[in-house]
Amino acid sequence: MNSGAIIPVLKKKPLRRSVYFWMLLMMIAVAGTASALLPTLLTEAPRLMLAMNPNGRNIVLLVPLAPASVIFGIALARRLFSSVIFFGLGQEYADEILDWAKKRSPEFDELISTVESVFVRYGFVILYFVPASLVCTLAAKVRMRFPVFLAITIAGHLTWISLFYFAGAALADQVTILITFARRYVLPLTIVCIILVIGTQGRRWLGAGKSGRRPRG
Repeated sequence: MNSGAIIPVLKKKPLRRSVYFWMLLMMIAVAGTASALLPTLLTEAPRLMLAMNPNGRNIVLLVPLAPASVIFGIALARRLFSSVIFFGLGQEYADEILDWAKKRSPEFDELISTVESVFVRYGFVILYFVPASLVCTLAAKVRMRFPVFLAITIAGHLTWISLFYFAGAALADQVTILITFARRYVLPLTIVCIILVIGTQGRRWLGAGKSGRRPRG
């Protein structure tokens, strides 16, 4: 395991199993592109922005620009897609992914270990409140039945999407001002975002290089 890698380096397995890994690479690349082109996507293709990266920030930004049904539909579909991918990865690579996460972020090592130790007993609750990537991986590791996983994950995502949506509705005036500002200065803001994303990735590479590890991906 290369703990300096930006993504986990997984052992080779049959192609039908590795499809999850390549889809993970695609999601990371698409989400990174969405962050780099955020001002342009926000002003020119806000729904595409949400489909590329359905995080809370993008849900809040889209509230003044699209009906609730569109926001919930896109955000839920995209988040659920990611959750299913990580569940599939967990069925094949759970130990490797968790080991990588602990080494990649040592400050969260104890937290990850704690969640892992209590997941068998409280997995349903944890998955509902935190339907994040590593939690979906843990659900697969403890052999949670897929229909159960799917139902809990959908409920959890809908809860978080609702919270972000209502936050966006409450801040609609401020968000509208921000969108107007982005439209006026879309080019320089996009350049700044691209530089920030490249800089962030560069720091990860340099950090791995200083520790003697060459990152992959």
